[in-house]
Amino acid sequence: MSDKNNARKQSNDYPIDFVVLWVDGSDPKWLKKRQKYEPGTSFSEMEARYRDWGLFKYWFRGVEKYASWVNHVFLVTDDQKPEWLNEKHPKLTIVDHKEIMDEKDLPTFNSQAIEMNLHKIPGLSEHFVYFNDDMYLINKTKKECFFKNGLPLAIANINAATGMEGDQLYAQTMFNDILLINRHFNKNEIIKKHPLKWINPKYGSFNIRTLTQMPYPFFTGYKPFHMPSPLLKQTFTTVWEKERAAILQTCSHKFRHRDDLNQDIYSQWQICSDQFMPQSKHRGRIVHLKDITDIRRVAKAFSSKRTRFLCINDSVSVDIDNKTLEAMRHQVIELFDKKFPEKSKYEK
Repeated sequence: MSDKNNARKQSNDYPIDFVVLWVDGSDPKWLKKRQKYEPGTSFSEMEARYRDWGLFKYWFRGVEKYASWVNHVFLVTDDQKPEWLNEKHPKLTIVDHKEIMDEKDLPTFNSQAIEMNLHKIPGLSEHFVYFNDDMYLINKTKKECFFKNGLPLAIANINAATGMEGDQLYAQTMFNDILLINRHFNKNEIIKKHPLKWINPKYGSFNIRTLTQMPYPFFTGYKPFHMPSPLLKQTFTTVWEKERAAILQTCSHKFRHRDDLNQDIYSQWQICSDQFMPQSKHRGRIVHLKDITDIRRVAKAFSSKRTRFLCINDSVSVDIDNKTLEAMRHQVIELFDKKFPEKSKYEK
């Protein structure tokens, strides 16, 4: 690396892009296409599973208000776009699945397959942050919240090989990730080289998870944080070179499959190859919306000066009655309107 490039990385003087995946699950055209490949599912079931809370515009408002320094925003979709979106915004590009995935694997309804191919986005910077559309910036965010000295920020942790409550398919995906990691990295050698990156004051109580797993000679698992992920394009290239067959297998699955990998494989690879810097566990908060009482947790997150990222996970039962759902939606939108009262330039 040249002295000039090294100096840029030390000062964080390099472009950082944002990548966000989005689908309009209420689009009749999309629903019909999905039903063709999942014929046993009714429209009503799919609409409940992919319901839209009407919050995506606030994702852009958060970016504009709290991360105006972003170099570019890439919105990855399946031939869709929000009707309110300002496509002419100079920092915005809509990327269709066919631009980054092989035609034989399309259409896909598997976000994990899409995640495998993010590095193929035309014009994407080496440093980028991957968001789901339910992850919002809610306080001032600097470049240093994602990258430091050219390296992604992360929490190195080792977790027991336990399943995800209520989502065994995702637990299997995590297991696949960790199997692949163990094929390429020796746990004891890695920790011995950089012990303070694995047991670090910034991780707080997460250190306990790692310490309890130290006796095992291999990586047993990891804790997923479901927060914005700072990533390097080079990591994607490396993993594709090393594990092309496993990645192509994930890409071929139109729906989530027990043999899938997900984007965590790239984050974990960066950690195990020492391509990261430790970060605080207090960067964000996740709220699982199960019923109307959980909305107060959203309000609490908005009132915090410490929480930079908020993830709102739709955990409401598909059997919820429309009246209750609309009441919840109304209250959540009311909170977002209060937090972000002004339209962003990403909106028409």
